[in-house]
Amino acid sequence: MTGVGDPGGHGRQTSRPEIDLQGSHDGENWTSYVFKYKPGPVDRAPPWVAPHQPRLDWQMWFAALGSIR
Repeated sequence: MTGVGDPGGHGRQTSRPEIDLQGSHDGENWTSYVFKYKPGPVDRAPPWVAPHQPRLDWQMWFAALGSIR
C-alpha cells in the first residue's frame, strides 16, 4: 500500500541504463553526443520545455529501458 507522497517503486531506483551515442571525424577520437532534454548528469538542471515535447530525447531515454530486440 502506498500513501500520499510515497514515490512507490520509482523512488527506489538507484541507477538507470543509458544509450551513449558517439561520433568521430577521424574514426579514432570519439565524442559522446549530449541531448539537451534527455536526463543526463545529475549536476545539470533540467531545461524548461513546456509546451515543446522533445521527442527524440524522450524516446532515447525509454529505449535504454527496453530490450535489445
